[in-house]
Amino acid sequence: VSKNSEKSSPAPDEAGIVTTSYGLGMRRYNWSREIVMGLMRVLFILALYCAASVTCWAIEPSPSPSSFPSPSPTGIDEDELPTPTPYSEDLTIFDELQKKIERGETVGALFQALDTELATLPLEDRRDGWITVKDIFVRKVIHQFPAAEAISGLQNYLRSDKNTQIMPRFALTEDHPVASPASSRAIALSLLGNLDISKAIESERDGYIGGIERPEEAALMIRNVALAAPSENQRVVMNRFLELLASQKLQTEENSALLESFDAVVYARATDEIERLFRMSSSRAHKALSWAAHLAIFRLVETAPVESARELLKTIPLSTEYPEGRASIFSILDISEPEQERAVLTYLKDTNVTESERRVFSERYPSFDGFDTVNLFLTTALPPPSSRPVTGDDIKAFCVKALSVVQRWQRENLLPSRREEINDMTKNLRECSGSSLPVPSSSPRASGMP
Repeated sequence: VSKNSEKSSPAPDEAGIVTTSYGLGMRRYNWSREIVMGLMRVLFILALYCAASVTCWAIEPSPSPSSFPSPSPTGIDEDELPTPTPYSEDLTIFDELQKKIERGETVGALFQALDTELATLPLEDRRDGWITVKDIFVRKVIHQFPAAEAISGLQNYLRSDKNTQIMPRFALTEDHPVASPASSRAIALSLLGNLDISKAIESERDGYIGGIERPEEAALMIRNVALAAPSENQRVVMNRFLELLASQKLQTEENSALLESFDAVVYARATDEIERLFRMSSSRAHKALSWAAHLAIFRLVETAPVESARELLKTIPLSTEYPEGRASIFSILDISEPEQERAVLTYLKDTNVTESERRVFSERYPSFDGFDTVNLFLTTALPPPSSRPVTGDDIKAFCVKALSVVQRWQRENLLPSRREEINDMTKNLRECSGSSLPVPSSSPRASGMP
């Protein structure tokens, strides 16, 4: 079989042609020619593809120099800007502003054009239109001007008495949780603050907006400047805002801008203004002012707890007519911080807790309703109340932590005037925590007190 197979295997001739038999006849194949033809087909297809690509490239117009990105003369990085709202894409003001820029009109003229455009919008659309104004000016206008020209134009616009276009107020609703009483004047000041904070402060301080009929609009402008101000200038902005608060127009119950404008005080970490804030928070006649000042104190405590505790200690006598606020503020303090603990201890030495304060704490922590004065203030050792109900484990953990604090107060005789109260407190906490530690005797010597 092997010999027959070898004999039946065809061999190529001198031209490389192999003769093969398939039973019905003979056929000759030139393998070299087939390989060459295949390569030629591939090269032909590649040539067609390259020709088509070159043709398309030649048809496409070459980009003009202006289409290449150029650095912004104002230093505003457009890549870091917020994405415009969907409504902003529908505003025809984009094209109008660009035409005015090409005609060489000033920044102030562009703002005037924007005022006119926004005034023509339906009332229900003006809020969305106002929200996109800053996007319009930063993306489409301001960055096309040299910084000096943009700053000068914004200042001139703020000086003008013609700029009276004010956006309508919007109620605080679920769909619009932030009120927007503002005009393009507020946006001009905010943009000026982004370009040159000192010029923005100068423009505000010189009274360019001091004559506005709606002071809450001015308060929002100051808040915008405070947001952009470096730390060394935030005090100047805050002082201007506090001056503005003297206006009776600003202290109206329907004024919703106060909540935002008090940020000027918080950004400046003005804990030394807590006394003034407490006076405002005690206002019964102006509830909006009282609530805004109250929230500002809370935010200051969160921002600078130690400094706030020191000022709260000085301020407490001023708040006797507003005990709910005093109790709420002290409930934020953390007695694990030595300075804040000293503030609480000093308060306990010199002040009797009122029934109003007791009620506030009992509502905040119902499980401790029957405890005494010191117990009320030990609730500051608890973490901030969450949305879930307080569990038994929460109470036990609190009691363990509070017990160690009270026993240290006993050893160091920190509250001698409340000795019996401290002893009773220790017993209650020991039972609450399930501690097996012996209860200190109520005698002065056994409790470590002289």
